[in-house]
Amino acid sequence: MMIGLWLNDELTFDKFHKNYDTLAQVHLHQSFNGKTGTSTALSLPYAAHLKEEYKEDIEEVALASWPRDFLIAVGDNRFLENGRYVESNFPKMFSLEMVAGNYEGALSKPHSIIISESVANALFSEAEAIGQTVKFNSTHDLEVTGVFKDLPMNATFGDHKVFTTFALYEETNEWVRNSKGDWGNHSFPLFVQKKVHADFVAISDKFKHVERISPFWYWYFCPVLLQYRWLGITWKGGLQVTIIGLL
Repeated sequence: MMIGLWLNDELTFDKFHKNYDTLAQVHLHQSFNGKTGTSTALSLPYAAHLKEEYKEDIEEVALASWPRDFLIAVGDNRFLENGRYVESNFPKMFSLEMVAGNYEGALSKPHSIIISESVANALFSEAEAIGQTVKFNSTHDLEVTGVFKDLPMNATFGDHKVFTTFALYEETNEWVRNSKGDWGNHSFPLFVQKKVHADFVAISDKFKHVERISPFWYWYFCPVLLQYRWLGITWKGGLQVTIIGLL
């Protein structure tokens, strides 16, 4: 029975996303002095480049921060909750189940925030959360513009309870603002949704030849990355390619 429960947990990992089979995270292979490493940290200009140059294959592109604890407070109610700064299209891409508010415009204003149902209950009890103001990291007043159903724990974002705007991330961090044109600052996760007709393997192959950005880097798309695990390393064309597949 325990084995069956474990298998179900693994096989359903992240499959609650409606766009499950079209989602991916971009990996970057970097070669230097004959050695190649793989990272999910990319520079900000990659996002704009994908949107502009690969419109025929890519439906959506969303930048995010790394996960972190945010201090969320309403009066004497104060909680540390895990979450991310994300671009406004992120909730729709990952089909967060909204129990209040909606995808459209939920994170369109820089000082807006969406919170999980459990956080809403903890902060506001029976009161309506939409339109309420929370103190964010003891510095900013943010408007609650959406409440989403808590994500299942067998999910990449399973412990995420809060999402606020990437615009706020830029506003409060000079180094983020200064990274907009910096191809060498690899500090940001980048998520994409492909068009239905597109193929991740074919898209990845295109990106391997994007040498005008850098002769040392190429992009690799991990198809449906969110349910995948590292399995090993192989070699292709003299470059190291990460092999990814289900356990």
